[in-house]
Amino acid sequence: MIGKLLSFDFILAIVIIVLIMKTNFKHKKVIFYLWCLLYINSIVLYLRIILWFTMLKLGYDRDIETKKLCNFIIKQNNLKIIDNFDTKLPKIKTIFVVNYPHCELEYLIMRMLPIDVCGVATDSTVGNLMKLSGNEDKFIMIKLHKQSNYNLLKQEIKEKIKTMSIWAYAENILKRYDPSRIALPIRTGLFAISNELNIPITPVYVSRIQHNCGRIVGNFIVIKLGETHVVKNIKETKNYVTKFFQENHKKYY
Repeated sequence: MIGKLLSFDFILAIVIIVLIMKTNFKHKKVIFYLWCLLYINSIVLYLRIILWFTMLKLGYDRDIETKKLCNFIIKQNNLKIIDNFDTKLPKIKTIFVVNYPHCELEYLIMRMLPIDVCGVATDSTVGNLMKLSGNEDKFIMIKLHKQSNYNLLKQEIKEKIKTMSIWAYAENILKRYDPSRIALPIRTGLFAISNELNIPITPVYVSRIQHNCGRIVGNFIVIKLGETHVVKNIKETKNYVTKFFQENHKKYY
């Protein structure tokens, strides 16, 4: 982790900030222009996100505008999407059980799938931001830290699964401190719902979007699907999904 913080980008950004603070006004402008040149991709990305948000506020279709934003991010950063959709994308409705995002951009991954999915989100700041990435019928909103969430979520999934698959995060958000490792133990509520409603689950590993000081520096995003199956034993399924997350994270982080 320290090695990532002390990267060339990080050191360069600190040097530029110090120089802007210490040098005279004329030199400050030159240094500021150099900083803009260095971070031009980030600046353009922020402007594109502002445009996306403006289009949503004006009432444009969220699904369409979000797909445009995703395509822009992929093209601007020359990102390669590494997936196994051809062989693993289920032909039946399923609950996609996913590791938790560590970057706001990673919440857009669900809109990069070739099928429509219904995302599960809490009524938190991040959850409401996540809601912007799709139309109202593409989300299940639950209360943060509410004890009755399980039954409410089960009922919502029972209805939504009739028309589209579910996209939900199983990683333990309360222990999500370090992006270099999976936060354990993963939660088992989705496995219990799968068991009770006889809905198959499909584990999904999504790699972190690598970035330094606001710049996307990685050149690929991995979206890897595991085996689709109905949960018969919650403990065995938890162990399988945990191993699936850890093995892929070790390989692609």
